[in-house]
Amino acid sequence: MICEYCGAPLDPGARYCEKCGRRVHEFHGIGLGSQTQLYTPITDENVLFEGKNDLYILDLSSNKIYNQNNDQVGKIQFKEKLFKIICKVYDPEDNLVLQISPVLLSPATLYKFMNSKGRDIARIKKPTFSAMPTRFYIESPFNEKWFQILRATNYKIQSFATDEIVAEFGKINSFKEIFLDLEIKNPRNTYLLKINDRRVDRAIIIGTFLSYFMITRK
Repeated sequence: MICEYCGAPLDPGARYCEKCGRRVHEFHGIGLGSQTQLYTPITDENVLFEGKNDLYILDLSSNKIYNQNNDQVGKIQFKEKLFKIICKVYDPEDNLVLQISPVLLSPATLYKFMNSKGRDIARIKKPTFSAMPTRFYIESPFNEKWFQILRATNYKIQSFATDEIVAEFGKINSFKEIFLDLEIKNPRNTYLLKINDRRVDRAIIIGTFLSYFMITRK
């Protein structure tokens, strides 16, 4: 098996080309065209990003992440860097699984998402010129549009490929239709992230929520 972009040989089951960094789209995806694919999973086979997780409860008072079974599946660390916020996400065993860093020299790219090895997996952008100041796009490292954030009762993440709402997030008390048996000490600072399409890479969806949270808390 070889990479269709640069021709480099690929190891069996590889998800990325080690030479050019592009994704190997031998798996089922929902992206735009042949070069934009979102796999399950593409980042790390980790408890935080498991496909069975349909809900994430993000307690940003304690910076802990729970799934729909109330199991802690991750934790978050925020740090200030050059007057901007950087975020790291760890699994329950304290392994780094996702990094979110500001892009300081780009007028449009706000944050980039990196996997545990420091490789770019996505970016969140704000259009340079837009009549809708609250609209943001999530793109591949190669500037291919994947998702956009729409504001409604909750914030919705819409796929450019299918126009479907693949996920949504908001304050936990705005999801009145979902019953959660979880003792919440500070509901004002607790958010719920709901996965509507099981094919999406949860690392990118979680990164989208955390980036938007950092943008709006400045």
